[in-house]
Parts: sequence; structure tokens; C-alpha cells
Amino acid sequence: MTKTLHILTTEKYNDAVLDVLEKLPTTQRVCYLTCNKTVLATKEGMWKRKIDASRYVFIDTVSPLLFKNAPRIDNCTYVNRIDNFAKLAELIITVVKMNSSNVLVIDSLSTLIAYGDTQSTNELISQIMSFLEKTNTDIIIFALQPDKDHAVVKQTMTMVDKTITPKRFFW
Repeated sequence: MTKTLHILTTEKYNDAVLDVLEKLPTTQRVCYLTCNKTVLATKEGMWKRKIDASRYVFIDTVSPLLFKNAPRIDNCTYVNRIDNFAKLAELIITVVKMNSSNVLVIDSLSTLIAYGDTQSTNELISQIMSFLEKTNTDIIIFALQPDKDHAVVKQTMTMVDKTITPKRFFW
């Protein structure tokens, strides 16, 4: 099991996320939690980079906030309330189990921080990590550079094997 936290600059965020996804082995089944863009926007970025989205299942927390009737997408589960972290954790675990995912991608920890207090966000990450360790499932977490000193990001750094930061931050 590999646990990686990527701290990314705001300016290069979307490209950097896609760079990481491109490097995932094509044999892996991925559960992708998207908290800052719709599943359609996520899949469009993947399509432009020729990343095969058919091996992904998505959990979309954004579309229900933007659309009264979110478009029905195969391999996507919608979350109506991102701020209910107990239910979100249950859903993530269920989707990972049901789809036998090898990798969970959380995009992004920064958005989760915006919706929850420090304690509940730390508990969410801890609960997910505990489950993933039992199932030997990898996790990739993305966070924005401005949040690198937030207590949740610092706590997450202690739970991962590796934290990757940009070589140079641009202000």
C-alpha cells in the first residue's frame, strides 16, 4: 500500500493532477473523489490527456451543488452533502469495496478542509486510511499549497508514506 500526499500550486493544480493520473498503471481500478470540480469536468480533462476513464469510478460532490438535476453518468455516485463526513466516509468505503478499487484519489483535501472542522476532517482521513490499510488499497491525496500549514494537512503528512511538493512555489 502506497499513501501519497501531493501539495500543488494553485496555478498548476489541474495539470499536476492529470500528470499523476497519467502515471497510474493502466491495470489499476481507481475510485476518484472529486470535491472541487464536476465529474464531467474531471472526465473532460482526462479525455484531453487520453486517460482511460473507464477504469475509474467517481464520487462527485460538486454536481449536486451546481445542478438541480445532475446529469446521470455511468460509474458515478453523487453526494448531496459534502459536509456530512460520517456518511461521506461510509460512501467512499462502500464504493471502493464494490468496485474492488486498487487506488483511491482524493481531489482535494483543501476542499474537505473548507467544509469541515479540523477534528472531523482528520477523523474522515483517518477512517479512510484505516480501511485502505486493511484492504491494501493505495491512496493519492491532493492539497493546495496555501493549505500546507493547516493542521489537517500536517496531520495527513504524518499518515502518508510520501509528501510531494512542487520544486518551486510561485506566489
